[in-house]
Amino acid sequence: MISWQQYSQAPHQNIRDGFGQALRDLGKENDRVVSVCADLRDSIRMQAFAQAFPDRFFEVGVAEQNLIGVAAGLAHEGLIVFAGSYAAFSPGRTHDQIRVSVCYSNENVIIVGGHAGLSVGADGATHQALEDIALMRVLPNMTVLVPSDYRSAYDLTRAAANMEGPVYLRLSRVASHTLPVTEPYQIGKGQLLRTGADVTLVGTGLMIDKALEAAYVLATEHSIEAEVINLTTIKPLDTEILAKSLAKTKRLVSIEEHQVAGGLGSAIAEWSVQELPVPMKLIGVKDEFGQSGSPEELFDHYGLSTERIVDQISHWLETLRP
Repeated sequence: MISWQQYSQAPHQNIRDGFGQALRDLGKENDRVVSVCADLRDSIRMQAFAQAFPDRFFEVGVAEQNLIGVAAGLAHEGLIVFAGSYAAFSPGRTHDQIRVSVCYSNENVIIVGGHAGLSVGADGATHQALEDIALMRVLPNMTVLVPSDYRSAYDLTRAAANMEGPVYLRLSRVASHTLPVTEPYQIGKGQLLRTGADVTLVGTGLMIDKALEAAYVLATEHSIEAEVINLTTIKPLDTEILAKSLAKTKRLVSIEEHQVAGGLGSAIAEWSVQELPVPMKLIGVKDEFGQSGSPEELFDHYGLSTERIVDQISHWLETLRP
């Protein structure tokens, strides 16, 4: 389990840098690994791969549908393809191409959606992808990964390259604490970060930082002991870790930098209502577009700051008291 001291002293590292390092390492190890980009190699950290392996890097320019078409064709020839753009543009503009050319054919394409969520900040609503998890997780054959820190981005990028079929890899722009976990991150496996008996907090991506901070505040200021689970895989869900936690706490809160419709909370609710119904609260963006501002200003506005998460959870638990 991760103590407050371990968490607070953990280094801040950029999530996308973990992806970039893993991609370059994969390129050294396997000459079947190639990457395709839509004029954003620096922003999404494909530059190191492009410099090291120029004959395996393909720049298609600002043409996202073509990005996916080229990636699908390369994968069909037996290559392992990373196709990168901002999440607002891919899958935002490329859903049809992903559905037909990648998922229907079950090609080995890893679709890298960078700069996802509100944390894009001042770029504003047009660049803040808040619907991408929903778009991707409904597609047959698609695996959906949301790294929470540098280490998970590194591990999951490598894992994605070694599995069959399409993957969506959602990356944030800003840094987070690199958690002191001991085991490698695996596709389909969640991580139990903190134990507690009163409520289960499930986060993904940058919101793991907020979930852990909220858990420590709930314990010290409200005498509420929250269990914290990190789900870096949204599809397939680690229902085993969820079932074990909910058997104890019998209450669940999901926290995500995404619309509450169709995202992490919805995925858990779809499983829970059929297998293990419990009271749930879904914390995320509620049917709104983003707007310009600093990441922390936006988190606070949309109820995703630590303080507002604590308030929502404590008030919700109060309503459940007999």
